Amino acid sequence: TTGQDEIAQIVGSLSSLAYSRDHEKDADAHSVIYLCPTQYRADGAADFFEKIGSQGVPAFLSSHPDPGARVTNILNKKAELETSTGCNGNIGGASDANSYTGFKAMLPN
Repeated sequence: TTGQDEIAQIVGSLSSLAYSRDHEKDADAHSVIYLCPTQYRADGAADFFEKIGSQGVPAFLSSHPDPGARVTNILNKKAELETSTGCNGNIGGASDANSYTGFKAMLPN
């Protein structure tokens, strides 16, 4: 029975990881949704996941989606919103040097 209890515990833990991955995927999609009407890049999070790259952990053992899959999901969500809502992201060039300089000037010394 001890072995069966341990197996049940492991299976329960593994099944909860899929739930965590679904939450992360949902959070990534909402980051794009929230940023679309702003001056910031709606797909900017994809850059982060490209930089960290794949973790080499099998998906069923990971609490987070594979970074490569996250990049794809983020870019697909932005493309979907561009088509359906006209999401522009980055209106006003928030990522250009002038905006950065202006933002930096607003910070206290």
